[in-house]
Amino acid sequence: MRSLALLIVLIFSLALHAQVLPFKENTKWGLKENEKVIIPPVYDSVFTFDKQKKVCMVCFKSKNTSTSKFIKVTTNSLYCNYLNADGKRLILRTVLRDTFSVFLMGKNSVKYYTENDSLFKVSRKNLKYLVRKDFNQLSFGEYYDIDLADDPNYYVSQVMSEADVPLFGLITRKEDMVIPNDYSGIRMNPIDSLVMVCGAGIRAGSEDYVFSYEGKQLQAFRHHIDLATKQFIVFKLFEPKEHFVLHNRETNEEWELEADEVKYYQTPYILIRQKNEWFLYNPLKKEKSELKK
Repeated sequence: MRSLALLIVLIFSLALHAQVLPFKENTKWGLKENEKVIIPPVYDSVFTFDKQKKVCMVCFKSKNTSTSKFIKVTTNSLYCNYLNADGKRLILRTVLRDTFSVFLMGKNSVKYYTENDSLFKVSRKNLKYLVRKDFNQLSFGEYYDIDLADDPNYYVSQVMSEADVPLFGLITRKEDMVIPNDYSGIRMNPIDSLVMVCGAGIRAGSEDYVFSYEGKQLQAFRHHIDLATKQFIVFKLFEPKEHFVLHNRETNEEWELEADEVKYYQTPYILIRQKNEWFLYNPLKKEKSELKK
């Protein structure tokens, strides 16, 4: 027992000892691992590596002055580079082939490069770009935001309307447009190659839609589509209370589905949650069964 305790202490000590930590020298900051300097202390601020030790941020302070008719305001900002473990800078380019490597520090900058193991988002002039952690750039277009879709072969792109309303669309990995940025939300069913598009709040009389992966509109409904399969649509209704309705796409038959949450599963089943327990539900037979663990 004593040997096990000593082993645990040793492992913890080694892990702690191997951490990359900030250090300060002559008012400047750098990063070191044990006694080895990884990033030299020449920066005003440093933000340490992600857990894979692939990406960190190093920043310089800059004073910005704005003057109005009555007052002069000075603010401090951080302008940053992304570096890898070899000290190489991230350099991105736009669709016009302009390059840039300096990024204004934002409230989500550190979160973006630490929350995913393989890729991250960077911001520049209110636009977002997707980058792999080996610094291979994935997106080049001008998007207010961009994220991986439910199917990893696609991205959900976002632009802002003139009224500052976010509008969502769907693009391929090569950034070819599949569904234009005209909608309030987009989700995908990779199992059945379907796209669910929400039009709520965009314009009067807007509907929810089912699209194919090729961008062809297949169906439109006045109800909110929570889930779509080849054979069925699950609507989520909110009046008189929140509930689900199942719609047969071939026969148009509809019935209420007792569930607190629904998810995809293998055809013809879907998953339904009732309170804290999940079940298999077969819409063809209108039967639920236990989900084997």
